[in-house]
Amino acid sequence: MINLKKHHKKKKLNKTIFFLIGALVVVIAVAILLYFKFAAKNESAVAATVNGEVITTEYINKLYMRLPAESRNASTEFETKYLILNQTIEDTLLFQEAKSSGITVSDEEVAQDINLTLEENGMTKEEFMELLKSRDISYQEAVEDFKQRLIIYRLINQTILSKVEVQNSEIEAYYYSNVANTTLITLNQSSEQIKQILFNEKAYNAIVAYVAELRAKSSIEIFMH
Repeated sequence: MINLKKHHKKKKLNKTIFFLIGALVVVIAVAILLYFKFAAKNESAVAATVNGEVITTEYINKLYMRLPAESRNASTEFETKYLILNQTIEDTLLFQEAKSSGITVSDEEVAQDINLTLEENGMTKEEFMELLKSRDISYQEAVEDFKQRLIIYRLINQTILSKVEVQNSEIEAYYYSNVANTTLITLNQSSEQIKQILFNEKAYNAIVAYVAELRAKSSIEIFMH
């Protein structure tokens, strides 16, 4: 004779086991879903990393919104943001290199650079503060930006600009190829302007090559797609 009571207990036990297994599967599924949702959210918040240093999407969006209204267009928004990201990556590489080279600037030097910039642009301190306010930039953020760019300039000056030379033979060659047949200006009259043109061209090419070298030896990951 079948022990119905024992069989009933066995069926009840099986149901309990199946219920527990089912509940466990649901818990695991929810955990996996939350994990990937959280991971995706975090990844979307990171636009790129440069040697482990994070550049956030929020920061890129902030820089984008600081552009003049005429420079912001829905049809080219992604392309513009990508250009901003690329420039930010290069600035980060240069700033990291400057720090590793021990290049620093004092608060006084930063203040002098700000004052010089205002003077060159015919702007008062009050007008500058109003401009910052209209771009949603705090004064401290502006100071940090000036400081970073001053440090980067010193790096570029020490490693590149101080080594750029323009020979007289190059000035003459440029003059006879590009100037002599189109104007009555003599070589002596145009030599300084030509020298500056050639210097700028050499400096630009040297900076591009230098940044390319920094990129090649760095760990850069871009997540903004």
